[in-house]
Amino acid sequence: KLLYFPYKLRDYTNNPKTVDNIIKQWHSIESVWNLMEMESNKLGIHYDTVGMFRNDVFFATPIYLGQKRHEAVTAGFGLYPVNDRMIYGPYHAVEIWATQRFRLFEEEISKIPRGHGMHSETFLDLVIFPAIRNTHTPITTNANICFFRVRADLSLWINDCLRARTPRGGTLRNPKWVAQQSKLVEKLTGLPCKIKMRSIQVTQLVCQNKTQSA
Repeated sequence: KLLYFPYKLRDYTNNPKTVDNIIKQWHSIESVWNLMEMESNKLGIHYDTVGMFRNDVFFATPIYLGQKRHEAVTAGFGLYPVNDRMIYGPYHAVEIWATQRFRLFEEEISKIPRGHGMHSETFLDLVIFPAIRNTHTPITTNANICFFRVRADLSLWINDCLRARTPRGGTLRNPKWVAQQSKLVEKLTGLPCKIKMRSIQVTQLVCQNKTQSA
Protein backbone atom coordinates (compact mmCIF):
# COMPACT_ATOMS: atom_id res chain seq x y z
CA LYS A 1 0.00 0.00 0.00
CA LEU A 2 1.07 3.58 -0.68
CA LEU A 3 2.57 5.34 2.32
CA TYR A 4 1.74 8.96 1.48
CA PHE A 5 -1.49 8.66 -0.49
CA PRO A 6 -4.73 8.76 1.62
CA TYR A 7 -6.22 5.68 -0.04
CA LYS A 8 -8.78 5.17 2.74
CA LEU A 9 -10.41 8.56 2.11
CA ARG A 10 -12.96 8.76 -0.70
CA ASP A 11 -12.35 12.44 -1.47
CA TYR A 12 -8.79 11.54 -2.41
CA THR A 13 -9.44 8.31 -4.28
CA ASN A 14 -12.15 10.04 -6.33
CA ASN A 15 -9.77 12.87 -7.20
CA PRO A 16 -6.10 11.82 -6.99
CA LYS A 17 -4.99 15.36 -7.91
CA THR A 18 -6.02 16.44 -4.41
CA VAL A 19 -2.62 15.31 -3.11
CA ASP A 20 -0.91 17.42 -5.81
CA ASN A 21 -2.94 20.39 -4.63
CA ILE A 22 -1.90 19.78 -1.01
CA ILE A 23 1.77 19.75 -1.99
CA LYS A 24 1.28 23.01 -3.91
CA GLN A 25 -0.55 24.47 -0.92
CA TRP A 26 2.26 23.58 1.47
CA HIS A 27 4.83 25.13 -0.88
CA SER A 28 2.70 28.29 -1.19
CA ILE A 29 2.28 28.65 2.57
CA GLU A 30 6.01 28.27 3.19
CA SER A 31 6.85 30.67 0.35
CA VAL A 32 4.55 33.33 1.78
CA TRP A 33 6.20 32.95 5.18
CA ASN A 34 9.67 33.25 3.65
CA LEU A 35 8.61 36.36 1.75
CA MET A 36 7.27 37.90 4.96
CA GLU A 37 10.55 37.18 6.75
CA MET A 38 12.60 38.59 3.89
CA GLU A 39 10.63 41.85 3.91
CA SER A 40 10.61 42.14 7.71
CA ASN A 41 14.39 41.65 7.83
CA LYS A 42 14.82 44.27 5.13
CA LEU A 43 12.73 46.73 7.13
CA GLY A 44 14.16 45.78 10.51
CA ILE A 45 10.76 44.68 11.84
CA HIS A 46 9.98 41.75 14.12
CA TYR A 47 6.41 40.48 14.42
CA ASP A 48 5.09 39.18 17.73
CA THR A 49 1.79 37.98 16.26
CA VAL A 50 1.26 36.59 12.79
CA GLY A 51 -1.85 35.49 10.91
CA MET A 52 -1.93 33.17 7.90
CA PHE A 53 -5.13 33.45 5.86
CA ARG A 54 -6.31 32.32 2.44
CA ASN A 55 -6.87 35.02 -0.17
CA ASP A 56 -9.51 33.07 -2.10
CA VAL A 57 -12.19 33.41 0.57
CA PHE A 58 -14.93 35.83 1.58
CA PHE A 59 -14.65 36.85 5.23
CA ALA A 60 -18.11 37.05 6.78
CA THR A 61 -16.85 38.00 10.25
CA PRO A 62 -13.97 40.16 11.50
CA ILE A 63 -10.81 38.58 12.94
CA TYR A 64 -9.02 40.31 15.80
CA LEU A 65 -5.36 39.31 15.99
CA GLY A 66 -4.86 41.20 19.24
CA GLN A 67 -6.99 38.76 21.20
CA LYS A 68 -5.41 35.74 22.90
CA ARG A 69 -1.87 36.85 22.07
CA HIS A 70 -0.28 33.84 23.72
CA GLU A 71 -2.45 31.24 22.00
CA ALA A 72 -2.52 29.85 18.48
CA VAL A 73 -6.05 30.20 17.13
CA THR A 74 -7.84 28.34 14.33
CA ALA A 75 -11.41 28.52 13.04
CA GLY A 76 -14.19 26.50 14.64
CA PHE A 77 -15.64 25.03 11.44
CA GLY A 78 -14.35 22.52 8.90
CA LEU A 79 -13.11 20.28 11.69
CA TYR A 80 -11.86 17.15 9.90
CA PRO A 81 -10.72 16.77 12.70
CA VAL A 82 -9.22 20.30 12.80
CA ASN A 83 -9.48 23.33 10.54
CA ASP A 84 -6.45 23.73 8.26
CA ARG A 85 -7.51 26.91 6.46
CA MET A 86 -6.07 29.56 8.78
CA ILE A 87 -4.14 30.26 11.95
CA TYR A 88 -3.01 33.25 13.94
CA GLY A 89 -0.97 33.56 17.09
CA PRO A 90 2.59 33.92 18.39
CA TYR A 91 5.30 34.19 15.75
CA HIS A 92 7.08 30.97 16.73
CA ALA A 93 3.84 28.94 16.69
CA VAL A 94 2.70 30.12 13.28
CA GLU A 95 6.23 29.59 11.94
CA ILE A 96 5.91 25.86 12.72
CA TRP A 97 2.49 25.75 11.02
CA ALA A 98 3.86 27.48 7.93
CA THR A 99 7.39 26.12 7.47
CA GLN A 100 7.74 22.70 9.11
CA ARG A 101 5.24 20.60 7.14
CA PHE A 102 7.59 18.83 4.75
CA ARG A 103 10.27 18.15 7.36
CA LEU A 104 7.87 16.93 10.03
CA PHE A 105 5.87 14.86 7.58
CA GLU A 106 8.96 12.84 6.71
CA GLU A 107 10.03 12.52 10.34
CA GLU A 108 6.62 11.77 11.86
CA ILE A 109 4.84 9.77 9.16
CA SER A 110 4.56 6.84 11.59
CA LYS A 111 2.12 8.87 13.72
CA ILE A 112 -0.38 9.08 10.87
CA PRO A 113 -2.74 6.10 10.47
CA ARG A 114 -2.12 3.93 7.41
CA GLY A 115 -4.27 5.04 4.51
CA HIS A 116 -4.48 8.68 5.66
CA GLY A 117 -1.04 9.81 4.48
CA MET A 118 -1.13 13.42 3.32
CA HIS A 119 -4.64 14.14 4.55
CA SER A 120 -4.00 17.74 5.55
CA GLU A 121 -6.24 18.03 8.60
CA THR A 122 -5.13 14.69 10.05
CA PHE A 123 -1.49 15.65 9.59
CA LEU A 124 -2.00 18.98 11.33
CA ASP A 125 -3.89 17.34 14.18
CA LEU A 126 -1.35 14.56 14.83
CA VAL A 127 1.94 16.24 13.94
CA ILE A 128 1.90 20.03 13.49
CA PHE A 129 -0.37 20.92 16.41
CA PRO A 130 1.59 18.75 18.90
CA ALA A 131 4.80 20.44 17.68
CA ILE A 132 3.22 23.83 18.43
CA ARG A 133 2.04 22.67 21.85
CA ASN A 134 5.57 21.49 22.61
CA THR A 135 6.57 25.18 22.61
CA HIS A 136 4.11 25.65 25.52
CA THR A 137 1.67 27.39 23.20
CA PRO A 138 -1.97 26.32 23.62
CA ILE A 139 -4.17 25.99 20.55
CA THR A 140 -7.79 27.13 20.65
CA THR A 141 -10.62 27.43 18.14
CA ASN A 142 -12.58 30.62 17.58
CA ALA A 143 -16.20 29.70 16.91
CA ASN A 144 -17.01 33.28 15.83
CA ILE A 145 -14.81 33.14 12.72
CA CYS A 146 -16.58 32.47 9.43
CA PHE A 147 -15.32 32.69 5.87
CA PHE A 148 -16.47 31.08 2.64
CA ARG A 149 -14.32 29.76 -0.18
CA VAL A 150 -14.79 31.67 -3.44
CA ARG A 151 -14.74 29.66 -6.66
CA ALA A 152 -13.54 30.72 -10.11
CA ASP A 153 -17.09 31.73 -11.10
CA LEU A 154 -17.17 34.03 -8.01
CA SER A 155 -19.73 31.86 -6.24
CA LEU A 156 -19.39 31.32 -2.49
CA TRP A 157 -19.53 27.91 -0.80
CA ILE A 158 -21.61 28.94 2.17
CA ASN A 159 -21.71 25.48 3.74
CA ASP A 160 -18.09 26.12 4.76
CA CYS A 161 -19.10 27.65 8.08
CA LEU A 162 -21.44 24.90 9.21
CA ARG A 163 -20.31 23.90 12.68
CA ALA A 164 -21.51 20.31 12.49
CA ARG A 165 -20.67 17.75 9.85
CA THR A 166 -23.76 16.69 7.90
CA PRO A 167 -22.41 14.13 5.43
CA ARG A 168 -25.74 12.89 4.13
CA GLY A 169 -27.96 15.93 4.32
CA GLY A 170 -25.47 18.72 3.81
CA THR A 171 -27.00 22.20 3.94
CA LEU A 172 -30.24 20.87 2.47
CA ARG A 173 -31.21 20.04 6.04
CA ASN A 174 -30.44 23.59 7.17
CA PRO A 175 -32.61 25.91 5.02
CA LYS A 176 -32.94 28.47 7.81
CA TRP A 177 -29.17 28.63 8.25
CA VAL A 178 -28.66 28.98 4.48
CA ALA A 179 -31.13 31.88 4.36
CA GLN A 180 -29.33 33.60 7.25
CA GLN A 181 -25.96 33.33 5.50
CA SER A 182 -27.45 34.65 2.27
CA LYS A 183 -28.82 37.73 4.06
CA LEU A 184 -25.47 38.28 5.78
CA VAL A 185 -23.53 38.19 2.50
CA GLU A 186 -26.09 40.49 0.81
CA LYS A 187 -25.64 42.97 3.67
CA LEU A 188 -21.84 42.87 3.41
CA THR A 189 -21.64 43.07 -0.38
CA GLY A 190 -24.66 45.24 -1.11
CA LEU A 191 -25.56 42.79 -3.89
CA PRO A 192 -28.56 40.50 -4.36
CA CYS A 193 -27.66 36.83 -3.96
CA LYS A 194 -29.15 33.62 -5.34
CA ILE A 195 -28.87 30.25 -3.64
CA LYS A 196 -27.79 27.34 -5.85
CA MET A 197 -27.49 23.73 -4.75
CA ARG A 198 -24.34 22.49 -6.45
CA SER A 199 -24.63 19.10 -4.80
CA ILE A 200 -25.99 17.53 -1.64
CA GLN A 201 -22.75 18.57 0.04
CA VAL A 202 -22.23 22.05 -1.41
CA THR A 203 -24.53 25.08 -1.38
CA GLN A 204 -23.40 27.97 -3.56
CA LEU A 205 -24.28 31.62 -3.24
CA VAL A 206 -24.04 33.74 -6.39
CA CYS A 207 -24.11 37.49 -5.75
CA GLN A 208 -24.10 39.95 -8.63
CA ASN A 209 -25.81 43.09 -9.81
CA LYS A 210 -27.95 43.28 -12.96
CA THR A 211 -25.04 44.54 -15.08
CA GLN A 212 -22.87 41.56 -14.11
CA SER A 213 -25.63 39.05 -14.80
CA ALA A 214 -26.55 40.54 -18.17
